[in-house]
Amino acid sequence: MPRTAGPTSSGTTSLGQTILSAGYDRAEYLSHYGKSDSISADLRQTQQLSERLKGSAHVGYLNSLNPFIGNLNQPDPTVPTQPGIDPLLDGLTVGQRTRSFNADADLDWTPSAIESVSVGGNYSRSTYGRRNVGSGLPLASDYSSYGGNVSYMRAFGARTKLGLQFVANHTDSGLYGTSTSYQPNLIVQRTLSQYWSFNGSIGGIFQNAGGLINSTSHSLGFNAALCGTYPRISTCFTASRSTSSSGVGGLRSDLRFGTTFGYRINQRSRISANASYSDSKTGTGLIANVSQKFGQTGVDYTRDLNQRISIGFGGRYQWRSLALTGTAHAFSGTVNLSAQFGRTR
Repeated sequence: MPRTAGPTSSGTTSLGQTILSAGYDRAEYLSHYGKSDSISADLRQTQQLSERLKGSAHVGYLNSLNPFIGNLNQPDPTVPTQPGIDPLLDGLTVGQRTRSFNADADLDWTPSAIESVSVGGNYSRSTYGRRNVGSGLPLASDYSSYGGNVSYMRAFGARTKLGLQFVANHTDSGLYGTSTSYQPNLIVQRTLSQYWSFNGSIGGIFQNAGGLINSTSHSLGFNAALCGTYPRISTCFTASRSTSSSGVGGLRSDLRFGTTFGYRINQRSRISANASYSDSKTGTGLIANVSQKFGQTGVDYTRDLNQRISIGFGGRYQWRSLALTGTAHAFSGTVNLSAQFGRTR
């Protein structure tokens, strides 16, 4: 039975917002897979520095046992992630406890009504505990990763924006040496109609790996989201291929597909459904192409009892296939109660 607890505190002024959140998740499996748990804390700050300059910063900590089946920290499949910045637990370190610290900061400058420039940087440090007996890959190595990104966007008419982006990421791994990836991208943002929009990018992924075996590789990277928003219905379809840091092999490549659907039944009730699939492989170097595949689908219902309290229930199916340890399946159900404290809008 999954259990979740997570207080959130926020403060907003006319020029900025601060959000502090913490969470605890625990899942007990009836057979085969034991338990998993996760403790997290995040601090986010956004600030309007001037009329044309906006800044944001984030620091976070995660202590999690990565189970053979399931993943309590699946990201929203409709939210594209920057290459090198990945909130998903490393799927190739199943059965091990992960402790990670991450920080990132961004500056957004708007020199004119049709132009914008963004610059950002990130740092993360991950360490791994002892592997659970009978599960996981005994191959994970502590690592540090840092990188940066810069992008330029320009509007062409009321519906279209085009831009260029460059992302770089460097990983220092104790067991696998150093790895570096570069990804130049062409970005397209297009309003297709009153209800539909497209946001995507395409580019090349160039990787260099050092250590016991030096190697290089290049491949296609992309990120696409097609979303529709109607008065009572919202839906998104996403696909991406990117590279990010990993405890196994230094770098990994991720191919992902996802979809979400939401329907507002009335003013108090709503239903949502989602499905996602990912295929992660270790990158170049000493260990290459160790694969993990993960899929999940779920349905949730939520009803607001009043302005502050809501209840809900849901069901979920998860499937995972790991190259060296086989496959696993799991079904789960949840019942939840949410309460909001402080001022409400």
